[in-house]
Amino acid sequence: MVNSYSGWGIWAGTRLFDSRTFSVRMNTEGFGDSADLCSQVRIDWIWSDLEPERHRYWWSDLDAMVGYRKARGKQLAVWLWVAQDPGWSGQPGNRVCPDWLWREDVVSYF
Repeated sequence: MVNSYSGWGIWAGTRLFDSRTFSVRMNTEGFGDSADLCSQVRIDWIWSDLEPERHRYWWSDLDAMVGYRKARGKQLAVWLWVAQDPGWSGQPGNRVCPDWLWREDVVSYF
């Protein structure tokens, strides 16, 4: 059996660990995925970027990235972050849960 997710891959997503945002352009043209070895892309998407307001979704950036990669024959793994990002190297992580969630007094055990 062939592992369809074998080979080299790259990462794409809405933000780096230090909260700097990546534009759609950076997540598509900015990464070198034209090499034959690059067969897959892992996309990390943050809940607060997908649903910034309750029941109002922002799909266009994710759709653009998925379409760009599919047109190039890349295999995709999309991860939706729904819990807080622990950060990196002692720095706080991204705010993953949308602000509207906290305004509605959702209980957190973090």
